[in-house]
Amino acid sequence: MKRLALLLAWGALNAGAQPPELGTRWVQVPVLPVRTEARADAPVLVHLQQGSRLAAVRAVAGTEFCWGSVRWDQTGFVPCHVLSATPVAPRRAGVGGVPSELRWVAGQGVFLRAAPSPQGEVLARLPLNAELMLEAPSGTDYCPVRTAVAPGAPVQRGHIACRYLAETPVAMERIAQPQGPDGLPNPDFNPRLAFAIEPNWEHLGQYVMWRGRPCDALAGCAALAQDPELAAMRRQLHGQMVDHRDPPRPWPAWTPEALRPVRGNGFEADAALNMALWQALPLPALRPSWFRNPTELAGPGEPLAELAARFDARQQWFVGELYAPGPQFAGARVERLTKKLHRIDLLGDGRVRGEEHTPQWANRAWLPDNEAMCQNWHGLGYAFGDTDAATRRRNGFPPATQAGGPPRLFWLHSTRPLPPGPARSERQVFALDRARTGFTQAELRPFDLDADGVPDLLWVEATGRGPGHLDEIPKHDDPWLRLLLVNLNGAWHLLSADAISWGCGC
Repeated sequence: MKRLALLLAWGALNAGAQPPELGTRWVQVPVLPVRTEARADAPVLVHLQQGSRLAAVRAVAGTEFCWGSVRWDQTGFVPCHVLSATPVAPRRAGVGGVPSELRWVAGQGVFLRAAPSPQGEVLARLPLNAELMLEAPSGTDYCPVRTAVAPGAPVQRGHIACRYLAETPVAMERIAQPQGPDGLPNPDFNPRLAFAIEPNWEHLGQYVMWRGRPCDALAGCAALAQDPELAAMRRQLHGQMVDHRDPPRPWPAWTPEALRPVRGNGFEADAALNMALWQALPLPALRPSWFRNPTELAGPGEPLAELAARFDARQQWFVGELYAPGPQFAGARVERLTKKLHRIDLLGDGRVRGEEHTPQWANRAWLPDNEAMCQNWHGLGYAFGDTDAATRRRNGFPPATQAGGPPRLFWLHSTRPLPPGPARSERQVFALDRARTGFTQAELRPFDLDADGVPDLLWVEATGRGPGHLDEIPKHDDPWLRLLLVNLNGAWHLLSADAISWGCGC
């Protein structure tokens, strides 16, 4: 997938014929700026150090630049002539003509002080990889240094905490990954330093793994709970604002020529797009009614990054145990939208219930070693509604723990509160041809939210032989597929789909 993402990124930048890929290349100059475009005055994305590697490198036709990947999620342009086809060793103090007293600042915004003490006057804040000359060995926590390296440059002397001096430049692509390009353990891996330079959840997770995670959840884990550095990292990230957005996927129109895959709960989109099923459902005639714009609503399975784009909002991420102590969020990263919406529940007795809410979910698969398939699994049955008791008994599911009252059929997000007055709904049941559609029955419930005689939502539940878990296909029929359609400005669109889950994992 990473390889495919790189190729797609390159294709988007360079339409038409593409030069052959050069493969991996290594930086052979002391410091190399990676730019946003293939020109010398383009903005700089990041600086690479000698010995750093770029993957999937290609020459840019008509220029002296090459395009490549710094990390799988970061690409840019560099002059081709500064790249080597063979590995290049990083600069190191005392090696290959590099002065033995040369040091690099291994941190971001490190203080240069007038005296060798944490109380010394701050002379400057030094950036990552600032070059310093060590003036003398130190028997204390602070080392005497001077800032000038180039001849003729102004000299500034002071003291810096010795732990922030490195004998080789800090390269994020080297220190942030536990394995090297050859798949072997990376001797330069240092997630503590990576987090200090770029505080983020990836580096926090790498630090947890580096410590040798002795338990699945951070809460209640004695060894990690006693780690003051981990506690400080978590406090630093708790409540972090996240600007990442993904373009929301359009909802397919309910017409054969407009069918497209719909994001939902697993494989049910394939079943929902069964042409015969679509054509067999008798849909009510429409005209524009309550929902006029796709920015007014979203399905329950739409990821937060798409909700943020659809509703012009941001995300905020929290450490689960700091967000709400207790087992509910233990070990999770709570991801929450910054904008309040309205949650609309469609109920089995025909009523509609609305309440203000803030979309959020507990991401339990954020640690880098996560290989479990089921950490974010919703459980047996439907994801976006209640599974009836008879279906649960027939399939051996444990009884539901839902509160009393009518069952929930489906729910959705909306920017608008429900209109005043009760909604209108009626239940319709239609027989289907199993050989043609794969189902024996469909139940339809149109919901008229504003009581204008025009349905605004349509809930569909199809009964047939479900896929089951792995190869264990049930020998009985179940109401196992649900669709939710919306009347969007006078046309039916498939807002979301849901299917019963019979299990997770092998």
